[in-house]
Amino acid sequence: MNVYLSKSEIIRTLKVAAKVKGNTQPTVTISAEEDGDSVSLVVVGDSMVVRQAVPCTVESGGESVVSSASFADAIRRMPKDLIRLKSDPALLTIESGSLVLKISTTEKAPSGALSSDEPSGTLKSSAGDLERALSAVAYAVSRDDTRYGLNGVSLGLDPSDRISVSATDGHRASRSYMAGELKIKDDARILLSRDAVGLILSALASCGPEDDVSMSLDSWSSLHVSGLSLSFLGLDGQFPDLDSVIPPINDGAGMVVEVNRSQLIDAVSMVDVGKSEQGASSTMRFAPSSDGGMSISMRSIATSRTANGQVAVDASGKIHEFGASPLYLNEALKAMRGDTVKLYHNHAHAPIRITDDTDGVVIVMPRNL
Repeated sequence: MNVYLSKSEIIRTLKVAAKVKGNTQPTVTISAEEDGDSVSLVVVGDSMVVRQAVPCTVESGGESVVSSASFADAIRRMPKDLIRLKSDPALLTIESGSLVLKISTTEKAPSGALSSDEPSGTLKSSAGDLERALSAVAYAVSRDDTRYGLNGVSLGLDPSDRISVSATDGHRASRSYMAGELKIKDDARILLSRDAVGLILSALASCGPEDDVSMSLDSWSSLHVSGLSLSFLGLDGQFPDLDSVIPPINDGAGMVVEVNRSQLIDAVSMVDVGKSEQGASSTMRFAPSSDGGMSISMRSIATSRTANGQVAVDASGKIHEFGASPLYLNEALKAMRGDTVKLYHNHAHAPIRITDDTDGVVIVMPRNL
């Protein structure tokens, strides 16, 4: 193989490929047809595959398989945009300007990706809509690998046939809605693994918001957008029924607080004295202030340091004391997009419901004070 291509054209693929994970080192297969006008890049991990055709000038066709990480590092070090790739059975040579790097080839890894003629579901949307929906919930995905069914994002249709996107780790939950067309068998929900969501978001970041996205959803799912193709292993687990834990909005009952989202983020961040010592286990106290706003306080268990603050709110119903994790609350607020948020809370032991001016909803479990 002997081809010439642009560094800027290949960098997009390598940024997405950096999200490909596996127990074994991911490989990239670089191949070109003798009379073709593009080089094919196929990055393979244990449960992920990324494919992209990159325009190039082909002097001779062929194929080479190397470490994906080594290939990406070599490409990024090239001093000029024009790059030459030349292969022989043992080495892939990468040239640009006066820099020449050689990478040892390896055996071609089986992709493992299986396609289905009748997938469990299909999704059509735009890159912007899918990115917004996944970004709004990704922070709530569980990092505890023993809670298998919570290690991903759930896609499904709600009773009014809206596409709902949900995630929870048992301590907080987030649900967003997106535009598009989702067809799914037997009213099932599809689970996308935490790693697959990271891969998808990386791919969408390189696209325009109006670019069309199509997905095939099954035990092996695939996504196609702007000439980039992803395949990833699905998550086979039981996702909880979030409707059973989302507290209803009861007019006239409990507390409803409307507050500027940025001001609340700033207030929580300023008062959070447990960032480095307790993380998610720390508790922040919220209570009514003397001027009708909301006071926020926190005492560090390790240093006995106390911080206090307050934020202006528009409240209906009596503001009562409640506790919440500053980490969970801040992550939820930063993932939301509206200028203002509403906090609904019925009593000290009830989940805290947070909404903005989108249709999404966040649930944060309370903490004992």
